[in-house]
Parts: sequence; structure tokens; C-alpha cells
Amino acid sequence: MAVTNESVQVFFGLPVNANDAAMTARIEFSKRHVERAGIANTHSDYDDLVILAVGMFMESRGLLTGALASKSIGDVSTSFKNSAEEPKSWAMQYKELLANVRGLTGRIA
Repeated sequence: MAVTNESVQVFFGLPVNANDAAMTARIEFSKRHVERAGIANTHSDYDDLVILAVGMFMESRGLLTGALASKSIGDVSTSFKNSAEEPKSWAMQYKELLANVRGLTGRIA
């Protein structure tokens, strides 16, 4: 799967716009970021790392929020969490996957 504007926008639940120049720039920046981390574009987790990196950079600029844990309207609150764990930021998810990929590098299955 190639990382495209559409695939990233669908993943994050954003409006789909194939000609979104800002998203294209974020994707290209994220690809370079993942490659500088030592992950080749042929690695099976490369696309996932790129998408998570896009989320990490968008979240750090306030353009995207992490996983929705709850919402409140007036006095009514609804929780969407399925476990006691706090929702993970996109940066945390990126770092965890990168650590897993690096940990598996060079191992014989």
C-alpha cells in the first residue's frame, strides 16, 4: 500500500481531498523522517510508520487530536474507552512501533 493523501485522510477521519498540498507535504516530510530513523521504504511496517508520523506531526501542531476517550455535553459525559489505559498519542504509537521494528531488525525468525 502506498501512503496517499486519501489513505491518510481516511485513516484519520478527515475530509478526503486528493489535491491537498499541505497533506502531500506532511506525507513527504514523514517519509523522510521514517527513513532517517533507519527504516527502508521496503519494510513491511514502513507505511504504518509514515501514517503515524503524519499523525504525530499534525497532533503536535494542533491539527489533529489523539484517540477520543470521552465527550461531554452539559452535564452528560460519555466514555469511549474500552480499558483502563489512557489513549495513546500518535507520537507514542509511532515510537512504540518504531521500537518494535528496530528490535526485530537483524533477528532470525
